[in-house]
Amino acid sequence: MIQRTRLAALVAACIAVCHGSAVLAEDAKPAVAATLDIVASSTYIFRGQVLNDEPVVQPALTVTRGGLSLATWGNFNLTDSTPAESDFSEVDLTATFSGKCGPVGWSVGIIEYLFPHQTLVTTTESVVGGVTNVEEQSEAYPGTREVTVGFSLPDLPIVPAINVYCDLDEARGGIYAIASLAFTVQGKLPFSTTLSSSIGYGTAKYNNLYFAVDQGGFNDVNVGLTLSYAGLAPCTIAPFVTYTALLDEDIADAAAGLYKDTRHVTGGVKISCAF
Repeated sequence: MIQRTRLAALVAACIAVCHGSAVLAEDAKPAVAATLDIVASSTYIFRGQVLNDEPVVQPALTVTRGGLSLATWGNFNLTDSTPAESDFSEVDLTATFSGKCGPVGWSVGIIEYLFPHQTLVTTTESVVGGVTNVEEQSEAYPGTREVTVGFSLPDLPIVPAINVYCDLDEARGGIYAIASLAFTVQGKLPFSTTLSSSIGYGTAKYNNLYFAVDQGGFNDVNVGLTLSYAGLAPCTIAPFVTYTALLDEDIADAAAGLYKDTRHVTGGVKISCAF
């Protein structure tokens, strides 16, 4: 009887240990998290290019497990001021792996740029019998993809960061790099204020694709102010304002004929909800 009791106790102990180990193992697994972002903005600016100077909505969904993040982002034009009219003009698909080594945060990833509902119109001229004929051809606007790597020092009061993007398709090795600084002042909870600035540089191949300028140069400079309110958990509301300007004279001259503006002030609000 005593031996049976000891055996039962031993079995119970083993079950408890195994159960505890399973719980610890389950707890050790990285949890899956999701973030839904919705940005309502007065304009859509991409690396200094004012692609739409009228209101847009930009939703994004990011799913993260451990250091791996998968995200989809889109730009929805609210007016018909662009060839895409009131529809999704761009959808970006991103896969990123990130981590931290000592004080240095790092990330590597790949971005696929898609342009639904947009067409590229090419014009050809031919002379037959002294008569000039003009023909237009429309085709789907070509997408492209980039690989990216980034580094930051997130524990400093003023956070420096640099992100480098290398085009694998349309720009064929063209590189865009952006260096930024961000300073956040934590006010009386749950309010905070972030001041940010950045400057971007494009190589000749990159600038040739986006501006038809065959030289490298500093493209754009940005200065922004964001006010965040986190009192509606799990959501945060953050109105923002950003000033953007093109720096290089040749790039600015080219952009004046290609895009809506060469300098612009953008305002809007971003709503983020974490699940």
